[in-house]
Amino acid sequence: MKVKSLIKKIYNIYDKKKLKRYKIFDNFYYKKINDKEIKKILIYFPFYEFMHFGDHIFFEPLGHFLTENGFEVKIFPINNMKFYFEKLSYNLGKESDLEEFDLIITRIEFISKLKKIKNNILYIDTSWPGIDKPLSLDLVSKTSDLLGIKLKTTTYIPRLINLVSENEIRNRFNILKDHQYVLFNNYLDSGKFRIKKKHYIKLENYVKNLSLEKNLKIIHTGSMSDKKNDRKAYDYIDIDLRGRTSVEDIFFISQLSNVKYYVGFDAFIMHIFFSLEKKCYVLFRGRFTKKSEMFIKKYVNPSFHYEKDKCNIIEYI
Repeated sequence: MKVKSLIKKIYNIYDKKKLKRYKIFDNFYYKKINDKEIKKILIYFPFYEFMHFGDHIFFEPLGHFLTENGFEVKIFPINNMKFYFEKLSYNLGKESDLEEFDLIITRIEFISKLKKIKNNILYIDTSWPGIDKPLSLDLVSKTSDLLGIKLKTTTYIPRLINLVSENEIRNRFNILKDHQYVLFNNYLDSGKFRIKKKHYIKLENYVKNLSLEKNLKIIHTGSMSDKKNDRKAYDYIDIDLRGRTSVEDIFFISQLSNVKYYVGFDAFIMHIFFSLEKKCYVLFRGRFTKKSEMFIKKYVNPSFHYEKDKCNIIEYI
């Protein structure tokens, strides 16, 4: 975790105490300023230090649920995830809009960003270890209770953007149709302090053994920064896409029918594979407490119920 981000999180602990009087559920805090009817809702999380790629996916079912129930919903995501919500037909919010909505929904990490906004704000603590249901369902069910909406299902799976064309993506990245692939990523942008050299070695050994066992080609993903800072030679990699893909490309590559598995840390790509019901082999980063670890493993990985038995969708290594 970057020092700047850690400092902000420490300040948030102090700010969170101020919200106790607004608690409506164990991890929901409703700072109500007025009694106007709620019609226009903004889901707000535009800063990457508090909202990583995977975190956006958890909130998509909530946006979809509210839209289906007649609310005018806008999303204010980080810049690199705007494409995701736009392609799912959401309208995007902006900073100048904040007081035009009837309700702002955000994570508790954004308290400091919204201190001066005079509006109804619902703050949600998505990392509270006492959550007792899949995270996406928890977000939908408690928000529905606040707004007086009845749930029709307990299955709220994040939607994915449509694949433009399998052939186009295969040709662009030289992914051959007659081979099967495993998507491999061994990089982190948070939680690095919990990972040692032995963990990286374990991850590499696992993907090499899996590729031999299942006759798979290995696609290596990561950012250009990851590649520049990694001097290791990966002579077992078949396709090196580090620094060559956008976030949107990762969505598309993951959806290819012959990209079968993910091997890596419990991070963003894993959550895409969950939504596709594709198998993930995951090296868990751990958490500060055992209770938090249990919560993540039970209700975040994955963050939703499957309609059918998919208990083997994830395997920890």
